[in-house]
Amino acid sequence: MTEELRKEFEEFAPTLGLAITKTPAPLMFANGRRVPAGGYILAETEAGWLCYQHSRAPLTIKLPPAPEWPDADDFSDCEQYEAEEMIVGALLGTLNRCRAAITAEGVKVK
Repeated sequence: MTEELRKEFEEFAPTLGLAITKTPAPLMFANGRRVPAGGYILAETEAGWLCYQHSRAPLTIKLPPAPEWPDADDFSDCEQYEAEEMIVGALLGTLNRCRAAITAEGVKVK
C-alpha cells in the first residue's frame, strides 16, 4: 500500500484510541508474535492497519454481458418506433441486470 494510505491511517487511528508506536528494529514477543522493523508494536494497531488497507481496496463487481444487438435487417419489417422500443427495452433490461448484480454484492444503488 502507498505511504499516503499509511499516513491517512496514522491520522485516523488515534481517533479510535489506537497508538501509533512503531519499532525501530524487529521484535519477537513472548507469545510468538513477530513485528518487523517499522511495524506497529501493538497488535490492535496492526490489525487496524490491515482492516484499513482492505477497506480501501477497489470494489470489483462482475456485471452481466451486454445484450447482442439485432442485425439491421431485423428492423426492416418494423416501423421506426417499434425498433426504438426494442432497443430501449434491451437497454433497460441490461440496466436492471447490472443493478441486480451490484445489489447482490451488498452495494446500494441510488
